[in-house]
Amino acid sequence: MKSLIAALFFVTCGSAAADEYRYHLSVTTGLQECVFDQRGKQTTIVFSKDSDSEARFILEKILELGGINGTKGMDEWHGAPFDQALILKGRLEPKIRRTASAPNSAQSEDYQEFKLEEVMVRFPLVRHRPGKVFDTAFLETHFSFDTLFPEGLVFKGTKVNFDKHTASGACAHR
Repeated sequence: MKSLIAALFFVTCGSAAADEYRYHLSVTTGLQECVFDQRGKQTTIVFSKDSDSEARFILEKILELGGINGTKGMDEWHGAPFDQALILKGRLEPKIRRTASAPNSAQSEDYQEFKLEEVMVRFPLVRHRPGKVFDTAFLETHFSFDTLFPEGLVFKGTKVNFDKHTASGACAHR
C-alpha cells in the first residue's frame, strides 16, 4: 500500500510542474514560433488548443506591439546588446509532428505541440523600433508592463494583473 501511495505521489507531483522555455518568433515562411530549453536546444512549436487562454492573450498583445520577438539569449543588433526575455511556462508534447507539404507553400517541417500555461517577461525588455530614414532603427527599453501597455490590458472583462506575468531576477536561459 505504501508503494502505491508513493507511486501516485510521484506521478501526480512529478508531472505537475511546467517547464520553462525562452520564446522566439522568427520572421520566415512556414512555422515561425520556437522555444529554447535551459540547454539552448531549439524546438519549433505550435500552441496546443489546451493552452491557457490568458497566457495566449498576453503573448499575442506583446507580439502585436512589434519589435519584440524574444531571443534564445543575449544577441547583438547592429552592435547593441539585445535581450528579449519572453519566458513561457508549459509542456512540450513529446510526439514530433510534421507539417503538410504542398506546391507553392513552405517546406514541410517538424514541430511539437506546446501547452502554454504561463507567460512571463523579464525586464528590462528591449524593443526594436524601425527609424524613419532608410536602414535606421533604435532600441526602446521598457522596465515594466506599465510602459508597454500604459492603458493596461483587459482579458474577459478583468484587468490583467501584470505582477503575475513579471519574472523576477535573471533568466536561467543565458
